[in-house]
Amino acid sequence: MRTTEAGLQARLAAEQAARTPLPVPRQKRDRQRSKKEEAVAQQLARQAGELDSTGKPNLALTLLRQGTTELLTPAETAHVMVELRRHERDHLADNLIHVYGRDQGDRHIMAVALELHEEGAIEDAGAILRAALR
Repeated sequence: MRTTEAGLQARLAAEQAARTPLPVPRQKRDRQRSKKEEAVAQQLARQAGELDSTGKPNLALTLLRQGTTELLTPAETAHVMVELRRHERDHLADNLIHVYGRDQGDRHIMAVALELHEEGAIEDAGAILRAALR
């Protein structure tokens, strides 16, 4: 009886292991969502750049701060930071990182930092985390 019970338990364990799903590799986000995020980020970065070019850097930063904290998702915010760097608006990107890191909650900061990291903006990801700790 014990031999039969042990055999059944072994077979049950083998069947259970066979039913365990295999790990699924992480998928990239929806391409349409990414395109929307990029378009929104490009538009906000462009508007801020235009304000900055016309001698209104404080207004540009206000636009960025309000847009990223009140309207945009963390992923879109990270794209804005990447766009500012791409267009050599480093002072705006640095100020936005500092303000966002100081004013936002931990979950938003972590999400932005992760997105920046995935975009290859490792230094900015670290900078926003440091700003949050100050």
